[in-house]
Amino acid sequence: MAAPASRKIVLWVVIAAAASAVLTWVERAEHHPPNLAVIAAIHFVFMLAAVALAAGVWRIVRRRG
Repeated sequence: MAAPASRKIVLWVVIAAAASAVLTWVERAEHHPPNLAVIAAIHFVFMLAAVALAAGVWRIVRRRG
């Protein structure tokens, strides 16, 4: 059984992957297939950073409250 912290990390990565998949799906008509892989990677990195930032802010807010 995975530790609770491991599950949270996996959950955040899954959320980032789902969000990047949605962004890539929305832009699929605008890019050629070879470029789409690069766009998908950029979306994933961007969404992973955004989710990490949101998790950090959420953690700070929860400590203060």
